[in-house]
Amino acid sequence: MIRIIKVHNKANGRTIHERLLDEYVVLENRGYKPIKIARWKIKDAQGHEYAFPETLANGEPYEIKHGQYVFLITGPGTDRFYPGTKYHPPQYQFYWNRGWFVWNIDGDTASLYDDKGRLVQKFIVPSAKIVEPIKLP
Repeated sequence: MIRIIKVHNKANGRTIHERLLDEYVVLENRGYKPIKIARWKIKDAQGHEYAFPETLANGEPYEIKHGQYVFLITGPGTDRFYPGTKYHPPQYQFYWNRGWFVWNIDGDTASLYDDKGRLVQKFIVPSAKIVEPIKLP
């Protein structure tokens, strides 16, 4: 089962280009069967939409195995797979190749749809505001 586990909308960087590469959505396969996400879509509340491609940039088909991550990065780049290292798990990186931010509104909604257009999950982008707990007497 593929799930959105994070939307990183507080991008860091000195330039717009660097910040666009630091804005991303993370999906994870939490199920035990590999899942093909070609033609799946992610949409935000303002109507921005990304459709996962049939293949990676090198023409290879792909499927997300148990425990693997998918990063959808707002900025420019080449779709690829990283097999993982001692310090980083295997992950796919897909690039939206947008010139401006998508997830710049706290409370925005990231909606994930399967290849048949069925809603799989809605994820509310969390606020970065720090809220202190109320101290009771």
